Amino acid sequence: MAANEKESDCKTDSKAEESQSAGGQSYVRVFQYADRDSRLLYATSCVAAIGAGVALPFMDLIFGKFVTTFNNFAIGVLSSSGYMSEVEKFTLYFVYLFIAKFVLTYIHSFCVSIAAIKTTKALREHFLQTLLRQEITFFDSKDAGSPSVKVTTNGNLVNNGISDKLSMIVQNMATFVAAFVIAFAVQWKLTLITICIVPVIIVVTGICSVIDIKQEAGIMSIYSRAGLLAEEVFSTMTTVHAFFLQPLMAQGYDEHLAEAETAGMKKSANYGIMFSTQFFCIYAGYGLAFWRGIAMYASGEIDQPGKIVTVIFALILAAIAMSQIAFQIVAITKAASAASELFTIIDRESAIDPLSEEGIVPATCAGNIEVRNIAFSYPSRPDSLVLNNLVLDIPAKKTTALVGASGSGKSTIIGLLERWYDQNDGVILVDGVDVRELNLKWLRTHVRLVQQEPVLFSGTVFDNVAHGLVGTEHEDASQEKKLQLVEDACKEAFADDFIKDLPEQYFTQIGERARMLSGGQKQRIAIARSIISNPPILLLDEATSALDPRAEKIVQEALEHVSRSRTTLTIAHKLSTIQKADNIAVMAQGVVIEQGTHTDLLTRNGAYARLVSAQSLERKAEEGDGGAAETLADGESDDGDDQRQSSLAQVRTASSAAPSAGASGTEPKEAKESMGYSLIRCLLKLIREQPRLWFAYSVLFGASLGAGGTWPAQAVLFSRMFGTFQLQGQEAINEGNFWALMFFVLAIANLIIYFAMGWVCNVIMQKVTRRYRLETFNNTVKQDIAFFDQESNSTGAITSRLSTCATDLQELLGFNAGLILNNIVTVISCAILGIAYGWKLGLVCTFGALPPMLVCGYARIRLEMKLDEDTAKRFASSAAVAAEAVGAVRTVASLCLEETVLDQYRERLSIVAAKSRRTLLSTMFWYAITQSINFLAMALGFWYGGKLVSTGEYTTEQFFVVFIAIILGGENAAQFFSYTTSITKAQKAANYIFWLRSRTPAISIDQSDSNPEDDEKDASVECAALEFAYPSRPNTKVIKGIDVNALAGKFVALVGPSGCGKSTMVSLLTRLYDPSSGYIAINDQNIKDVSPRRHRRRLALVQQEPVLYSGSIRENISMGL
Repeated sequence: MAANEKESDCKTDSKAEESQSAGGQSYVRVFQYADRDSRLLYATSCVAAIGAGVALPFMDLIFGKFVTTFNNFAIGVLSSSGYMSEVEKFTLYFVYLFIAKFVLTYIHSFCVSIAAIKTTKALREHFLQTLLRQEITFFDSKDAGSPSVKVTTNGNLVNNGISDKLSMIVQNMATFVAAFVIAFAVQWKLTLITICIVPVIIVVTGICSVIDIKQEAGIMSIYSRAGLLAEEVFSTMTTVHAFFLQPLMAQGYDEHLAEAETAGMKKSANYGIMFSTQFFCIYAGYGLAFWRGIAMYASGEIDQPGKIVTVIFALILAAIAMSQIAFQIVAITKAASAASELFTIIDRESAIDPLSEEGIVPATCAGNIEVRNIAFSYPSRPDSLVLNNLVLDIPAKKTTALVGASGSGKSTIIGLLERWYDQNDGVILVDGVDVRELNLKWLRTHVRLVQQEPVLFSGTVFDNVAHGLVGTEHEDASQEKKLQLVEDACKEAFADDFIKDLPEQYFTQIGERARMLSGGQKQRIAIARSIISNPPILLLDEATSALDPRAEKIVQEALEHVSRSRTTLTIAHKLSTIQKADNIAVMAQGVVIEQGTHTDLLTRNGAYARLVSAQSLERKAEEGDGGAAETLADGESDDGDDQRQSSLAQVRTASSAAPSAGASGTEPKEAKESMGYSLIRCLLKLIREQPRLWFAYSVLFGASLGAGGTWPAQAVLFSRMFGTFQLQGQEAINEGNFWALMFFVLAIANLIIYFAMGWVCNVIMQKVTRRYRLETFNNTVKQDIAFFDQESNSTGAITSRLSTCATDLQELLGFNAGLILNNIVTVISCAILGIAYGWKLGLVCTFGALPPMLVCGYARIRLEMKLDEDTAKRFASSAAVAAEAVGAVRTVASLCLEETVLDQYRERLSIVAAKSRRTLLSTMFWYAITQSINFLAMALGFWYGGKLVSTGEYTTEQFFVVFIAIILGGENAAQFFSYTTSITKAQKAANYIFWLRSRTPAISIDQSDSNPEDDEKDASVECAALEFAYPSRPNTKVIKGIDVNALAGKFVALVGPSGCGKSTMVSLLTRLYDPSSGYIAINDQNIKDVSPRRHRRRLALVQQEPVLYSGSIRENISMGL
């Protein structure tokens, strides 16, 4: 977003580079988070996966024996009855294999899924714990990234790489090894010749995987920065709308996406080489095996043709296994890169650890503070001293006030007392002990802070005030005792009255950042939170700045009352609030230039006296221009018009109805965030939306057709090769050499096909990711404020959705699109080939196996969708906790809420784990059937085909072509359903993107003017019969029949007690909301008839809590242009 971010970004990238080399180690390290139960589940899954993987090579052994039996029957050595007896025996073996494969697949898939959820849960928790351990300096830099992206997206990638993908790799590795073990046992010489392809595959795959891990780590680092920008934007949508910053923020976000796309494109050649090399070696291995096998058979070195078939089929099964491993390794590399990024932060040692048990824990705290020769500069500006040899005494149970110009170092002292930072030089003593030697939790529980910009958390009013009890003797008190303490604190802070008017009183939900409460209400709740624990040291940083004059006076009296019995350090801009302070220190350029009591300092006629004089002049000017404001705020009247003819409106409502998001539990539910489109419709719609990728999709489609067509071609070649066993001498060798050469031609074709597929799949993935991330970002920031007021649309949830939706679509439209299309083409072409060569056996096997497999697969998809929908909601909820905590890390630190945040996060993740466990019991049952039912199809084909051959109705070639086509088609059909997780996630993501695209906000920034007029410099405002209730609480009116007129060029003030609707009026004038009834007109034109874009451009909004974005001062100021 900013040029001056480049340096910090480069630093981040260099750190990412350091961690990339440890990607493989990071993946292994993830398993350290597996507890005893998880390790047992992983071990069980591993054993079961090995067993399931070995089942397929046993089929090869059975088939090899059958070829010998079939050959004996063909040459008359075996009778028809003896032949059928052998066929029936072998058929039973296939049924046994089905049972074994089903049970073992169910065990390994269920166990690994549960173990992965538990392991990543522990990893997520530890990551957030480490994040909250970091000192504030870390969060001031870019290193923190976006916590909701890291915790959710990285966690999901890790989970994907250590769950079913991992067990499938183990299963396929077992298949690969078992196939060669059987081949060695049957004919070691031929196997030894063909195994030479394995080292080539392993070396190429290993090198490509290492390169991919490094490239992926760099890409994820870029996406992390993009997520940080998105989180910053989504958390400040009021400012974004008010200044029409959507295009600017989208441009900044797209700059990150463009950088990630450029880096991602470099992976195309890597994927092309990895996939094409594997498939070339596999098919070349077929040709090599048959070329040498037929020669050895003709020379008598191999006595049975079944041995050659066993070795070749071992190669087929090893090839299928290796092809699956190649694509599953992509998930492993992504998981390794994601884990590496998490461990970069986990391994970072915090300079100031709030969770450390180390440090002195005094029995009591008198509250005497001594600041001795303090020098300090912020780490981001090490050459600019903020405090320069500062000396200050803050006596116990006295009130000390700090005053001075902005930037003089007043708030910095509070940061050092809270130990957000450590000073460069000097010492700060509390009761004679260096704060750096005190236990940090003890220090912060004895020091309470009320900030100028208070931060409240999602939850109820009670929850927020009770946060002040953390670390005190009342932390574990009963609910009744806590409620009494909360009520007492709120009464002291004069918050009890407006809280009693809320729908659920103290148990009213206030929403994320309490954005629906007024500034004064938030400030009073923050004050109550700080004084509830009766702290010995109280820090007040402009604590009453957000209060109206009447409330300020009352709360100031309350603060003066509670300050009498404790050490109080107050920072104040309004000097009238600190006149009774025991000591007033005037600061300038990081030092105290004078101090004393109010009276003493006035008599010196120095810097303090000049400040008082300046504020007196300001107050007189205010009284001359609009002094009625304070009078009317106190409920009195003022009949006189001032010299400027300013008008004044006092906003009154029947109730102190500060809107609270979801306060009464009657929050209207947003329409289901999905269009409900089917998978096919989603796919077709997504593909149609990529006109610029038509060439890439054409290449992908052609490559998938070619790759799918190689499987039935294999069936034909194998059947022809088997026919050569009935030839003799040189004729057999010549025929065998020809068909071996055809396999080499097929290998060349696969080299080209899979290189093209690997290349274009990556191109599609990168393009699709950028497009839909940007579209989702744009469509999100176009939504009205009511959209962001909903609990389901918290900053963390939306940021998480932004990342995961694009990633899920990438999974479907990239490699998985090619693989799924490949599998579909293979199944269809194999079925067509089988029916064409032998329609009886082909029809029986096709329609006997495919329908049950499709039914089971569909059942699994439906269950996966339900599981994914529930899991996404829960993870979004947990991401919101992380995002909120890191976004308000200073408040979390000052209140010692780290453990509280972690407990909330653990609780929400535990719900995910429990829900997933129940659903997976059903899901994996159907998945296991889809992975094993092909053995029943083989048993059916074997028995029926054998019977047709025994009666002479089918020839050798017919049987082998149909049966091998069934084997290959069945394996690919089973593999198709291994992608159902990706399919369901992508379908859900696509439906969300389509829903967000179609959602028309009530106040759209794309609205055109119904009656466009040229804007004039002068503007009069008329508010007539305004009534308004927030969408989250439609039954509670905040504005009731307001009429306000503001003439052009005149000064208008809205005053009244906190929560009476003043800020709501500003929101209506800015058209962040529309009134329920009545209207607002500027120059006699209803603002509803004006484009929000044009309307907001003619307004200038200065908010109570100003928002500045990452970047330079110049960039932030230029946002107002």
